[in-house]
Amino acid sequence: MKFPLLVLLAAGALSAPFNNYDFVGVTEPKCDNPRRLAEHATSLFEYEGETLSTIQGSTPDSTGIRVRARIYIHPQGACRYSMQINNAELQVKSKNTNGFSRAAESAKFARALEANNILFEVSSGRIERLFPSHAESNHILNIKRGILSTLQLEEKKCRRS
Repeated sequence: MKFPLLVLLAAGALSAPFNNYDFVGVTEPKCDNPRRLAEHATSLFEYEGETLSTIQGSTPDSTGIRVRARIYIHPQGACRYSMQINNAELQVKSKNTNGFSRAAESAKFARALEANNILFEVSSGRIERLFPSHAESNHILNIKRGILSTLQLEEKKCRRS
């Protein structure tokens, strides 16, 4: 009777999710308060990135892609944060349409983008180090880097809610 109970307790303890981050040899960052990131509460951002391609002087037609997502930045301790992505969507625009529409591969793209959180460190308002999951593909990691880089842009107008 004791052994099955012990097995159940051990299985429950080991079933908790573990982040796949490598902190070997990582020292604590020099911390100051980044302007856009709350130190003790989750920050929410609506992200939208768009790229349009056209040939100047030849035609007004253009093609493009747009990425939309809801970004959550969770504080993890001294100047460490994790970025969680939800509600990701990939949209495309062809030369024959006026607006963007949902891409055929949008659901697959969203699953890949939302699969792993990324941990990062901030110092003097700049992202200094990233700690991605080892399972993260390079193209998804590069998209996440682009999203994080928008947090470093000069702040002209900020709306808090």
